[in-house]
Amino acid sequence: MSKSKIKKEFESLADELNGMVFLGAVSCDEETAICEKEGITKYPTIKIYPKSPIPTMELGPDEYNIETIKKSALRTIEGNTIEIS
Repeated sequence: MSKSKIKKEFESLADELNGMVFLGAVSCDEETAICEKEGITKYPTIKIYPKSPIPTMELGPDEYNIETIKKSALRTIEGNTIEIS
């Protein structure tokens, strides 16, 4: 899959999840220090940093699928449901 198609899918997902989950992208060509710090060596690598105290999730190039990214990101949302009886 081309970088431009991945970028377009990612931007579309960011728009869809606006306010529920925040998505960002880093170009390892331009931000080598960030990619080195995070251990990113392949494109695309998706890292999910949950707000809650669960570990960071990583999806590598072989796992790249926009629906998988969406489901993984949405699982990190903390529930604030209150049962009323």
